Amino acid sequence: MRMHLKNEKFNKIITKKNLLIFLLSLIIVSIMVGILFYMSLPLDDKITSQNKILAYFNGELLDNNILINLKKSLSNNILSVLSIWILGISVIGVFFILFLFFMKGFTLGFSITTIFAKFNLKGLLATIFYLFPDKLLSLFLVLYISYHSLCFSYKLLTFLFIDRDINIHIALRKYLKTLVIGLVISIIISIMEVFITPFVLKTFTNFIK
Repeated sequence: MRMHLKNEKFNKIITKKNLLIFLLSLIIVSIMVGILFYMSLPLDDKITSQNKILAYFNGELLDNNILINLKKSLSNNILSVLSIWILGISVIGVFFILFLFFMKGFTLGFSITTIFAKFNLKGLLATIFYLFPDKLLSLFLVLYISYHSLCFSYKLLTFLFIDRDINIHIALRKYLKTLVIGLVISIIISIMEVFITPFVLKTFTNFIK
């Protein structure tokens, strides 16, 4: 009996490790696809993308009212977390979770390539200013919530269709904790996006003038 429990626990660890490796591989692939997509754009579209990223660095896309910016950021980040979390409750939601996860990496790869194209030799420094602190934390959040959503979806699938002995109530309680943690992180990200990131990016644009 003990050997059976040990084997089952070991199999769970292996399964979760494989899922994490898969998600990390997917984010790398999606970033590469974003890079290749930018490179395949016509020159006019590349210039448009560069102008948008420059406007973002200069804070031109922000509203003058800080509360409005904070409300928009909170809405976007909280909606993103809730969407992935709710999809985890549905078995068919797995494909949508993977799609949203892929698009996160795709957007990041596209943005980084645009930054390098716009700032040339200063692109590496610009990328560091762009990623820290909220963009990397946002990427971690999507990885975190997607990982737990896929794990819960798998447990739900085995519970409903394979009749596996799973305490679904305990699993749901843990899944609710994931939501709470995700929402807290999304609030932190929004605060960074509104109060820290604009200052950091503006400092960079003033530095290169």
